[in-house]
Formats: sequence, C-alpha cells, structure tokens
Amino acid sequence: MQDFLARYYELDQLKKLIEAELEKMRRKLLDTFPGPTEQQYGPYQLKIYLQDRGSFDLRKVFPLLPSEELRYYISNPNNANIKELAKQGVLPAEKLEGTYVSKPVPVITVKEIGE
Repeated sequence: MQDFLARYYELDQLKKLIEAELEKMRRKLLDTFPGPTEQQYGPYQLKIYLQDRGSFDLRKVFPLLPSEELRYYISNPNNANIKELAKQGVLPAEKLEGTYVSKPVPVITVKEIGE
C-alpha cells in the first residue's frame, strides 16, 4: 500500500505542475488572442470561443415560484432546474427576464489534425 500511495502522491504532484503550466499557457493564449478565433499552426488547430457560464439570481427567482414545493425543487442553485420550469411553462419566460446574469468565459481547445 505504501508504494501505491507513493505513486498516487507522485501523480497528484505532477498533475498540479501540469495544471499550473497549462494555466500560464492559457493566459498567454488569451493575451495573444483576446477574442474568439480559429487558427491553424502546422498540424495544430487552435480554437478559442466564448461559452456562457451564467446563472440565475435565486433571490429574484424564488419570489416568482408559485409554491413551496417548487422552492424546494430549486433550492440547490441549478440552472437546469430553472430552465426546465420555464420550458414547462411554470415560470413564464417574461417573468424570468432580469434574473439571469450572463458570464461569457473563454474556452480554449487545441487539436492535432492530420496534414
């Protein structure tokens, strides 16, 4: 078990180093390409796009819910639950206006493509 734990520790430390280096590289890419882009360099394709990671402001959504059961249903801040209630018509879309805060987050993908 000691060897197993030693290997686990070793890999965990390596993971931390890799994540730190990837974060530095991510920051450099975002400094170089401040907006969405798609570039190819040799066999590598870089794609940077914005993904919405917004959320509903529950303080604004809770008063709109017609029952205590529904408040319990979305007591865990889960965008999917609120979107499902809107899809089912329990929460009309017009009432939800102003309760969603959008936060665009850059996502970076690098693929190796055959030449």
